[in-house]
Amino acid sequence: MKSFSCLWNEQQDLLTLKENIPSEYCSLLIQVFWGKESRQEISTLQQQLTAIFPKADIIGTTTAGGIFQGTVQEDAVIISLTTFDKTQIKTALISESDKIKTATQLAKELSSHATPALLLCFLDGFMNGDYFVKGLNKSLPSVAVAGGLAGDNLRFEQTLIFDADRIIAKGVIAAALYGDINIQQQFNFNWKAIGPKFTVTKSVDNIICEIENTPILDFYKKYLGSQIVEEHLLKITMEFPLIFEKNGIQVARTSHKLLDDGSLLFAGNVKQGQQVQFGIGSIQQVLEDSISQTQKFSQQQQYETIFIYSCIARKQLLNNAIEQETLPLNDLAPSNGFFTYGELAHSKGKSALLNQTLTYVALSESDITRTTKNKLISHYNANDCSEYFRDIILQSVINLTTKLTIELEETTTKFKNMAEHDQLTGLFNRHAGTRILKEEMSRSKRHNEAFSIALLD
Repeated sequence: MKSFSCLWNEQQDLLTLKENIPSEYCSLLIQVFWGKESRQEISTLQQQLTAIFPKADIIGTTTAGGIFQGTVQEDAVIISLTTFDKTQIKTALISESDKIKTATQLAKELSSHATPALLLCFLDGFMNGDYFVKGLNKSLPSVAVAGGLAGDNLRFEQTLIFDADRIIAKGVIAAALYGDINIQQQFNFNWKAIGPKFTVTKSVDNIICEIENTPILDFYKKYLGSQIVEEHLLKITMEFPLIFEKNGIQVARTSHKLLDDGSLLFAGNVKQGQQVQFGIGSIQQVLEDSISQTQKFSQQQQYETIFIYSCIARKQLLNNAIEQETLPLNDLAPSNGFFTYGELAHSKGKSALLNQTLTYVALSESDITRTTKNKLISHYNANDCSEYFRDIILQSVINLTTKLTIELEETTTKFKNMAEHDQLTGLFNRHAGTRILKEEMSRSKRHNEAFSIALLD
């Protein structure tokens, strides 16, 4: 396996790239990360790719920024080319409005003759990714999945995905890799949940209408500032996602679209009744945790290529420091990818949709033990960088808010217990009895079942 990449501007860039690839290989995968504002040239690039690499499997997506050999690229088209010596590849482009059916159809096409070792999937940026991964978990539960939702440079208007000759705005493009291939997936989250828990009181799938019986826009205005929300709604909800626990891991949900009725469309489902907290990222904590995890990863097996699919919110937060996450990966193996509107990963035996997360998948076709121990050095120093001083204050605010929230929850529990129990006997009092009676009456009506009351003196 070997990986090569280039920044595409004209056909000569592809011809130069071709000179570097081996003369013999089993399969050739080309990933296109389109970061240019203009999309008219996509068809031109498709024609050039198919003419120069006629046997290649091609998957492409528009992005919210690209990652080229570990460096961040704006308004660029990145061509990531990987040759495989033993691995087979098959691609599928599915245009379907039903997300579960999309995943089911994709699984059917790509697992007809063999079960893939890995699926690389690019979804349109406004797809309900939760339903897509639900379909994958039903059809291909044990298959590793990586990729993300397409971007459009934070315009939130339209994203595109494409293969060798087709371009669509809604659906998914995927490449299945078959064979005995070494796969290592990693993901770094590091956003912190702060403040009290709020209840989503009205939602339908990935559309939230109300939180705490308050229209979602008014809710955000109350806690994040009216003027900020009015001027930077989607960007500010991206930096302050809603965080909750799902399948044993913390996940974040960010909004991608304001609907006509004032509700917000999110990247994945948030159930009615779900308790959520605001999330916030600390530059210092995000970088320290990310570098620490990469350091541990660097001591493992040697890999031959790394594909990075990272959330645009991390790029917005870290700004110029974002390359401290991506460049160390390129020191380990050629690393290319893009910034997404939602990331796909496989964790604890299930596929999942994530937000705010740096995800990457490292691949190799040989078992090569790393002979040298890499020491990844961070140039981040909050003590002598004044631009990061605000982050130190922010870290203190996070700690203080978290501590106060815990104490408030403990106090609330203590007073609730005192209000509902007899001080002498510790038994429920009349106040608690009335509450329990109302709950059981409601339960009886819902299920059309009888219930009994026993009085003991």
